[in-house]
Amino acid sequence: MRKKIVAFCDTSIKYSFYGVAGTMFFAWSAMQLFFAFTLLAFLLKLILTFKAEYKQVRVNMFDWAFFAIFILSFISCFFGVNPMKSLGQYAFLKTAGWMFMYLAARIELQNSRQLKTVVWILIGSAFTGAFYGILKGIIYDEPRMGGGLGHPIHFGMGMNFALAILLAVILYKTEKFRKSIKQSIAEWTVLLVTSVFCVFAMVGSRASSALVALAAFICVMALVCRKKAAFILVAVLLAVFAAGVILLPQSKFGAAIIKITDKNNLSVAERLLMWKSGALIIKDHPMGVGIDNLSLVYMKYYQTGAREGNQGHLHNNFIQLTAERGIITLFAYLFFIAAFYIVTLRALPDLKTIFEKYIVIGVIGVFTIFWVTGIFEYTWGASHGILNFWFIIGLGMAIIAGSGKNNPSNRRKTRNSRQKISR
Repeated sequence: MRKKIVAFCDTSIKYSFYGVAGTMFFAWSAMQLFFAFTLLAFLLKLILTFKAEYKQVRVNMFDWAFFAIFILSFISCFFGVNPMKSLGQYAFLKTAGWMFMYLAARIELQNSRQLKTVVWILIGSAFTGAFYGILKGIIYDEPRMGGGLGHPIHFGMGMNFALAILLAVILYKTEKFRKSIKQSIAEWTVLLVTSVFCVFAMVGSRASSALVALAAFICVMALVCRKKAAFILVAVLLAVFAAGVILLPQSKFGAAIIKITDKNNLSVAERLLMWKSGALIIKDHPMGVGIDNLSLVYMKYYQTGAREGNQGHLHNNFIQLTAERGIITLFAYLFFIAAFYIVTLRALPDLKTIFEKYIVIGVIGVFTIFWVTGIFEYTWGASHGILNFWFIIGLGMAIIAGSGKNNPSNRRKTRNSRQKISR
């Protein structure tokens, strides 16, 4: 009976992952439903097979950083102005649920052959999400496209996530092109058409943070790839980006990025006032006000001239997280960010396949997008993007955990082969 339940959980998790990937960029409500199925199946399997399976999972630096921010976020709730509110279902419990998406993906996809399937489902979701966003924007004459993710900022970040994965697969196909004459025209068509749609949809969101994140992640991916094809592709993308900013200042594309440096812009001015309020909150509450408690104290620090009154977030991940969870927790988040780049960059040379290598590079791009966007928005608290973030990061860490020197079984094989050679 126990084996049947575990097998049922495995099947449920597998298809729930497909559902999460398939609805990621255009159907937020459906994605949450698939996530709920994943979470329930994963927790049940965790209870039934912890000693037999999960106890063998090897933890890396990033995992320790993950657990550190989880624990410190929990502890910070007790130092806030309303601990019961912080620990409630709409605060810490919701955050904990989102973070379980990482654990589920990181563990369940580690030894799976589903990687290519999941990646192509993500690409299909990106095409559907971009097409729907553009179509909806045209039909309803929306000045800022939001697609199925609702808010234009969430939509812009989601399209950037999709572009990071698409760019990774395109670079992989470019690398493979040198080694194989046979190429799938259908796959190339899907990749290029979807990329064009995602770019149009992302620009249509008119989210300045998305445009900055676009420039940041393609530069990071180019530096990580260190391939001529990557630099050429990135140079073309940057040239288009620069042309949109410099040559078309009156266009939606150029205006969206130029407004970032304009202090007279209402959106920019609002953020500067919010950040000032956040700094004052941190000064008075170095241990944090508690998760989801910002609205309880914000009016005390309200800056004259700000349009928004009882604000629940400060449009900046680092200021928001410090104000809510304290200065100590901020250092844990900085370690979390540093640990990700250390673990992924160290792992790249030891990955088993070229495909895995480029997908991890794409995951690096997604991670970069998330935190660069988070300089201007509170992406950590936006459920429309945070579930996507945890799933994709979990996918990348699963690849690393199951490949190369990061896999204990592979290390033993390497050690044994070296011993045979020495003999």
